[in-house]
Amino acid sequence: MKKIPIYTGSGLSLSKDNNSDKDSFLIETLDTSLLISEDENLLDALIESGHEIEYQCREGYCGACRTKVINGEVDYEKTVIAHLEDNEILPCCCRVKESLKLEISLRK
Repeated sequence: MKKIPIYTGSGLSLSKDNNSDKDSFLIETLDTSLLISEDENLLDALIESGHEIEYQCREGYCGACRTKVINGEVDYEKTVIAHLEDNEILPCCCRVKESLKLEISLRK
């Protein structure tokens, strides 16, 4: 699915992917916005859209991809081993439950 930068004057919203019946979620970052489908990996979407994000294990053990959340919620299929503060997520293994606003920038 191609990432489509979109802006909604009201902030975070839930949209439908124009190519399927799956829910898509708006991911806002400090520099841009993108849509991801409900079954898309957040880490992969951030990497593909050119964001500056570290990663290693892709399993929630190392915490290298730890990212601050300004608004929104995720959940995890498995227990996360890495320590997280209340406002942090692991994009490598989380499932996006609603639109998010993240404190992350594009690569320079």
